[in-house]
Amino acid sequence: MPKYISHTPYFALVAERPQETLFSRDMPEDVLSNPVTFVQWARRGIPGSWLASLVGKTGLENEIATALGMTSHQLRAACQADALDARTSEIVLDLARVLSYCASVWESRGQAVEWLSHPVHAFADQVPMSLLDTFEGRRWLMEVLYKIEQGDFS
Repeated sequence: MPKYISHTPYFALVAERPQETLFSRDMPEDVLSNPVTFVQWARRGIPGSWLASLVGKTGLENEIATALGMTSHQLRAACQADALDARTSEIVLDLARVLSYCASVWESRGQAVEWLSHPVHAFADQVPMSLLDTFEGRRWLMEVLYKIEQGDFS
């Protein structure tokens, strides 16, 4: 198993690059890059429409449902909610941060989804998409993406 050492602050990875909007236009611009804003929205509960936008713009309905521990039916219901609970909100925001950074590193959503869908040696030959259901998995994804961006992995 590869040794995992975090060298870059999690929020700094997203803040350093312009981000593609994966949410509706009513999302605060800095929610994925500013820890204060992120925590405030996670605690408050994000609108279900933000989740619907994330699902719609990525096309990853099944993968997002799995990462949230939901069925497709539960995911569709959550997309209609006025506000998601704090736990779900935090996971959705974190998923958006990872997926947005991935699209930024690969310079397209399509290439990002392609990379996320195939085994990667840096993850002990696991499929990166399978890591989205845990915080540590998402953090690991961010670290490897940062290394790819810096030229450490291909």
